[in-house]
Amino acid sequence: MREPRRLRRPLIAGLAGLAGLALASVVVSSAAGLGGLRTEDLGAAAASVHTLDGATLDWAPEWHDGGWRVGALGVTADPSRGFLAGDSVDVTIAGASTCEIATETSAASATIELDGADLTAACGALPRLTAATSVALSVTGADGETLVSNLGALTGSVAGFAGAVAQTAALTITTTGSTVTSVVVDVPNPAALQGGRAVVVLTASGSTDTLVTTVSGAQATIDVSGEGWTTATDLTFDVAISVPQSIGSADGAASVLLSHATRAATPIPGDGGGGTNPDDGGGTGDGGGTPTPGTGGNGLVPVTVSPGISYSYSTPWTGAQTNALTFCHSFTVTNTTRRPLGDWTVQLNTRLAPMWGMDPTAPGTVQLSNIETRSYDRTTGYWTVGGSNGWASQLQPGGARTVQFCALKVPTPQPNPSLYKVEVSVAPSSDYYVAFRVRVTSTSEFYVPWRAEIDFATLVCGTSLTGHPLTFQSVNATTVAGSGSRYTITGTSLDTQLVSASHSREFIFASYSPGPGWRLPCGQG
Repeated sequence: MREPRRLRRPLIAGLAGLAGLALASVVVSSAAGLGGLRTEDLGAAAASVHTLDGATLDWAPEWHDGGWRVGALGVTADPSRGFLAGDSVDVTIAGASTCEIATETSAASATIELDGADLTAACGALPRLTAATSVALSVTGADGETLVSNLGALTGSVAGFAGAVAQTAALTITTTGSTVTSVVVDVPNPAALQGGRAVVVLTASGSTDTLVTTVSGAQATIDVSGEGWTTATDLTFDVAISVPQSIGSADGAASVLLSHATRAATPIPGDGGGGTNPDDGGGTGDGGGTPTPGTGGNGLVPVTVSPGISYSYSTPWTGAQTNALTFCHSFTVTNTTRRPLGDWTVQLNTRLAPMWGMDPTAPGTVQLSNIETRSYDRTTGYWTVGGSNGWASQLQPGGARTVQFCALKVPTPQPNPSLYKVEVSVAPSSDYYVAFRVRVTSTSEFYVPWRAEIDFATLVCGTSLTGHPLTFQSVNATTVAGSGSRYTITGTSLDTQLVSASHSREFIFASYSPGPGWRLPCGQG
């Protein structure tokens, strides 16, 4: 049992400062050198402080305001001591901001629970998991009389942890037919997650469905087959898996894995229904072929980034190349920790726009500046890059590096009608010159090809087409088999093939000379 305590006594203020100073070290190591803080630094204090060797934190992720936050926090005491009646327990969470949660135990117990109300009262809001980088725990009050007078006699127990509380990992969506059967977290050592608490959030159409389960089996696979989630609509999955975190451990291991994946409603062509399909934003499945643009997915948003690294970018540069899919992509990696980092990695999904299934390891496909390929998986399209030299790889705390790759050979994807709109109209000049205008717009951030099937007999009198051939320009036109008036048109590769949200196309694409009587309805001039 414990009671939330809002009023800070001088004792707690002194210990909070001690805990904050202890965060400068990964672990509070001993009573004589608390993370670099010596007892003689406490003024006249004859400190009697010892470390907690077995205390653990159990973070309970909660999906809130569009992101993962600390919904609750369980604190388990050092098993050799436990929490005693009358203990004052302080937990300090540091990151983008710092907050302190103070409680008092009314009875002996092994664990105390800090719920969302406690966290919100102390921190102003539920702390963001991705922003929590350091934690300190102090326990005082029951090991002996504690007096604070100019930092006088001090008795208590302290433990500290510095390092990422949460890290990201790739997520794969598996389906059978149109039913989502499971999500799989792609981590190097899934066995470490066994028994972990998994929270799966499916966000669609403004509503949020949540599934809480336990990780089991040989891999970090979460069974969602009983939820009735289907690929009939766009799917966005976010998964958080949490395991207890020892704050007396020197390995700095994160205790929460966060994963994100999307799946477009458009079925994946060629997967034959069923099987396992890595998320590719609606592109082709593992059967190969030319990818089809999906309604969602951005290959420049990382699948994963290494712990302690943040990633940012601006819209890729295409210059005047509005008729080519080539582009240059610059991104910035920043060290968000308090320690130097000797390396970093970023993983991208090359199946998504604007890479459209390119193989970055093929000769002449990409030009790299201060980065190098660490790995490339042709099955998933996942491409992992990192710094190619010491300058690019090594980051001091808060330091950043901007690097770049240019995609020189990007495959042309198949047209996806959900990403563009084609409007055709008649633009007559006289009965002896009738022109047809096409306007193509797109909702895609990146360039995509377009295609349309046009029945000219719905635009002009069908009989006026007989004996009066159409002339095409700026498009490729193919007659639809069995029809004398229907054509499939596409833009030309060096002129009008591509459109995007910022670049539409409108031009005269066909004309003919019918003479009087070409208008609809037929024969009425």
